[in-house]
Amino acid sequence: MSPTRKRGNAVKRPANERPADLRFWLKSGSCSGCDAPWKAEMKVSVGRTDSKRALGFWVSKRDGGTHVADFVLDRHQAAELAAYLSFMADYALAKPLGPRAAGRPPTMQGFTGCARRELAKPKKRGPRP
Repeated sequence: MSPTRKRGNAVKRPANERPADLRFWLKSGSCSGCDAPWKAEMKVSVGRTDSKRALGFWVSKRDGGTHVADFVLDRHQAAELAAYLSFMADYALAKPLGPRAAGRPPTMQGFTGCARRELAKPKKRGPRP
């Protein structure tokens, strides 16, 4: 039997997957996020470190905020991670279940909509040398 079971309109999440809410820190006090389609057990915060030389990750439990792990990736590791995530999101992951399966957007568009708007803008060209 499939790990997910449909019961009417409700979809049960797979038992071996633990959803997480994401928070993307743009600067101190300014963040965007993307919540999980199911009740999240974990919270992952991602942002640039104070030295501005690494991308920092902070993983904590949703209830109580108990710290689980933290780590940093340098610029080259962050670029590799971005390429990997882009490939997985575009080609390797199955269609979503739950509220997002019907084509409804997540509650917060986050960087998905922002990146598309930025890519659609015409690029300004400076003077040629």
